[in-house]
This record gives sequence, structure tokens and C-alpha cells, in this order.
Amino acid sequence: MNEAQKQQLMYRIDEILYYLWDPIGVNDAPGARDEYSSYAGHVWKMAMGGEAKESISNYLTDITVSRMGLKARKEHDNDIAKLIIRWKEYFDNFG
Repeated sequence: MNEAQKQQLMYRIDEILYYLWDPIGVNDAPGARDEYSSYAGHVWKMAMGGEAKESISNYLTDITVSRMGLKARKEHDNDIAKLIIRWKEYFDNFG
């Protein structure tokens, strides 16, 4: 994966976290656009390091429960992690 593809993956992960993961429900508030950006870098590193979907999902669930004090949405987090892995595979193979 070249540098441009790595940057694109980071961008996609940030978009996924804001628009799709969105555990606190702020994706319709333009002022909150960077709400989850602090987590995107770690998720990117996990994906680039070949972490399994389950590891990424567990990280997202941990953030939701431990840092935000919300109920776990394990199935949702699994779906988000699967999408992130699919984007990584896309850039690995076709990007």
C-alpha cells in the first residue's frame, strides 16, 4: 500500500467512525465532525498491523463502554470493524 492509499484508509476510517459508528449520536452535527478523530489513528494502526476484526470490534466496544459510559453495541461494532477491514483489503489489493 502506498502513502496515498494509507492516507485514504485513514480518511475512510475517520468517516466510518463519525458517520456509521457514532455511539453518541452526533453525526448530524457539523460542529462535532472531529468527535471520534482521536480514535481513528489507533484503529488505523490496528488495521495496518493486521489485527483481526474481533480486535478492532473489541476496541470500539471498550471505547463505548469504558470511556463514554454507554451500553455495548457488540453486533454494531462487529459490523463497523468488518467494514474497516474490507476497506483495508480494498487498498491492499485494488487501491
